[in-house]
Amino acid sequence: MNEQLQRLRALQATETQLREALRERERFPALLAEARKPLEAAQDALQNLEARLKELQTRRRNRERDLDVALEKVRRMKDRTSEIKTNKEYFAHLKEIETAQKSCAALEEEILQMMEEQERMAGILQDAQAKVREEQSRFTQTQQRLQAQTEEADRRIATLKQERQARLESLDPVWRQQYERLLPVTKGLVVVEAQQGTCTGCRMNLPPQVYNDVRKNEGIVTCPHCHRVLYVSEPSVADDPARVSNPKCV
Repeated sequence: MNEQLQRLRALQATETQLREALRERERFPALLAEARKPLEAAQDALQNLEARLKELQTRRRNRERDLDVALEKVRRMKDRTSEIKTNKEYFAHLKEIETAQKSCAALEEEILQMMEEQERMAGILQDAQAKVREEQSRFTQTQQRLQAQTEEADRRIATLKQERQARLESLDPVWRQQYERLLPVTKGLVVVEAQQGTCTGCRMNLPPQVYNDVRKNEGIVTCPHCHRVLYVSEPSVADDPARVSNPKCV
């Protein structure tokens, strides 16, 4: 097989691996954001519960102050009972005390209900706090795993970039320039296989003579339609002359 064609195929293999590694690396931030959602939901639920409990505590304190005022009013009204002169005033005064006492009883009942609601919400709050701790632990594990994968991907990308550069520099200047020119327009797929008379890059049929030339693997043949470099797979491929281990055909 033509030496430059071998090198182009090896470069394409590295190029493909590098692009796959970069795509995989780009997925990690989205995966981390997705993994954070259950934790954020649990934290939001906890914050809502804390806000409701705080509001209930404020309302209870206000009612307790109202009760203190109402009880003080009843006490003062009872103290004035001895000052009343007539029976009519006396019975009217007792009626006022009774009404005030009923108001106190209603406040006490309302405060009792608030205390029961606080107790119930305190239990729910504990469950919500446990849920946050659970989701935090799960997220931390996922974060650590993704961080390790990110670091591993970065190392692999750095290695592949070095390998790509070495393979690129091993090409003749003409084909190096041609490769870099085609790279963006072919979306990273410059070297492709020809199968059954068709370019697998653009899916166009090749002229018979072009396909026959490709099958010989004696020189570099390009697709007349998309200008990609063509090759035909063989049962075995010689070692890459650039001596980069394990070249893969693309």
